[in-house]
Amino acid sequence: WFSTARPATMADAYADRSYGSDPVGFGKTLGIIVVDFQKAFTRPGGALAGSPHIEAAVEATQRLLTHARAAGVRVAVSYVAYATLDAMPHWKVRAVKTDLFRGMPGTELDPRITAGGQSDYAFDKWGASSFFQTPLAAYFTRHGVDTVAVCGRIVPLGRKRKLTPRQQTAVDRSAAAPPPAACERRWWTRSSSASARC
Repeated sequence: WFSTARPATMADAYADRSYGSDPVGFGKTLGIIVVDFQKAFTRPGGALAGSPHIEAAVEATQRLLTHARAAGVRVAVSYVAYATLDAMPHWKVRAVKTDLFRGMPGTELDPRITAGGQSDYAFDKWGASSFFQTPLAAYFTRHGVDTVAVCGRIVPLGRKRKLTPRQQTAVDRSAAAPPPAACERRWWTRSSSASARC
């Protein structure tokens, strides 16, 4: 059923097959997952740090988390840390293989993200995904979370081919710049049920 004609974009190929045609919308209870804002990626001298985009994203996430925690939103924070080299999946990034073992400075969470988050759920993960083979789904399910906002480092990497055109537009916008302060205020000044869209 695949056409031999090449679609204008990968997103068109999915849209042509009705992916993204039915909106999902928001549920009743919001949770936030913050991905990989650990010192190896966020602090000067970190093995994988130095991107101004990461710095801007950390600052925007810090502002968002202040409002989220005040509203009682569940926050989970994932980071990469390994017990041994044998515990790692195959990585092609040398710094991951040398700087991301448990107890090393690069595995510590950025203090700007953890400030005020004494009740956050922090967990390490063995691969790129915060969802696959991690305790995150069980944590959110236990607390009735049915809508998840994702913040963090390299969130869209490797996933662009799977997104609907609308989702791709959102990823492109979020990758280009951190969310504007007006968006954050509008989102949080409505109800904590996350019914507003930015």
